[in-house]
Amino acid sequence: MEAIQKQYYKCCMVPLCPSTTFKTPDKLFIRVPRDKSRRLRWLKACRRAQTDISEKTTAHVCEDHFNLEEDMDNYVKFKLMGGLKKMKANVVPHIFDCQPDRKRSHTNHPRAAAVKRAKRRIVDESIASSAMTQEQVFNQDDLQIVASSSQTSTISIPPRQAARNASKAISASSFDKSMEKFNPDLSQREKRKLNKKFNQSTVRKPNGAVYDEKGRHVSGVDLCDCLNEKCPGCWFECPKCESNKCGTECRVFRKYIVDSIEYHGYDKTVRNNLALRS
Repeated sequence: MEAIQKQYYKCCMVPLCPSTTFKTPDKLFIRVPRDKSRRLRWLKACRRAQTDISEKTTAHVCEDHFNLEEDMDNYVKFKLMGGLKKMKANVVPHIFDCQPDRKRSHTNHPRAAAVKRAKRRIVDESIASSAMTQEQVFNQDDLQIVASSSQTSTISIPPRQAARNASKAISASSFDKSMEKFNPDLSQREKRKLNKKFNQSTVRKPNGAVYDEKGRHVSGVDLCDCLNEKCPGCWFECPKCESNKCGTECRVFRKYIVDSIEYHGYDKTVRNNLALRS
């Protein structure tokens, strides 16, 4: 048989703390250690005399007087799996919000979002300041070079600085050359693309075609292949021209015309007026 743990009444021994197992059943109650030295430190922190609570008495302190995430030795395991509460050896009750005459001996932990915003702001400010200092250095170098060219005196530039300036100029020129590939006025590739698009937009009608590039008859009539002049389109959408008036074949540049349609079950024949006109 499973051992049944006995539940008994618990109350917090800190003066002015109203936490009990009846009033606040969801709170955790940490037992005062049995060790004499640790027990004395807990009693002193809670403002309890040694004679107030006997050594044989089991006293408890509620979770309001601890920071469980930092004070518990197995906080994560206890939250996930439960079990015994193991406090760190050097921990004593240190939060006493129930006693207004005592100063709070703990500090509120900053929120993670606020910390991230502060770090991001510091990084942005440092990047901006470094960029400004680099621009100032470059401007000073340019002024020195201009002054040296205008005057006869020569100014010696450190080798590393000269190499850095040269690499910067080379990278800028290579970037300009790479961007010229996308300029339609200078790039031959862009010109070929424009010519290709223009040629595609001006497609020539093949010889013998009775329909134009939009699927209309050469006479200008947009007739459905069902030969009904008032039909808005009764076929499935054409995969080529996306029209609902194309029958078994797309009408774009088609070289034949449907003369008639015969309905065998009704002994009915529908004639194409465009074929009769032509």
